[in-house]
Amino acid sequence: HTGLAWKIKNLSIGANLGVVFGKIEKRQTLSIPMDNAYMIKSSDNNRIHDIVVTMGAQYDIPLNATQKLTLGGSFNLDSKLFGRRTYMAYKESSSSSTIIENDDIQQGFILYPFKVTAGAAWSKGTKWLVAGDYTFQKMSKYKEFGENKNLKDYQKNYHSIGVLPLEVR
Repeated sequence: HTGLAWKIKNLSIGANLGVVFGKIEKRQTLSIPMDNAYMIKSSDNNRIHDIVVTMGAQYDIPLNATQKLTLGGSFNLDSKLFGRRTYMAYKESSSSSTIIENDDIQQGFILYPFKVTAGAAWSKGTKWLVAGDYTFQKMSKYKEFGENKNLKDYQKNYHSIGVLPLEVR
């Protein structure tokens, strides 16, 4: 990740650029229990590499000399992540292994859907902090190479109340 931010009085605005890369591997095995026992195995691999941009803002509201309220949020729009897909299926027995299907590399996109996070924090000096945030992501729009994966939308609430370490003087 790399990011840039600007601060104008109590408002901070920023953007992060994140490099996304990795492999999603799905394997399946089907065993056929018969005299001539064999297994059918398959492997579906997606390799992803691209960039995701996240924008955000934070605003500090001084309540008095020792207390402040901080409001913030971040979001990323739908992102098309470049990917490559390979698929292989083969029949395996104790004596041999035969390739049933071997699809060459298919290039395309993985749709990483819109995500938004909003939060607030109240602090009193360097001793008390109460914070909470909410995240929503439209995972029902997630697609791999044009295929919807029927995921449910993602939501998460987080809150924290704590005593911060005392300052060393």
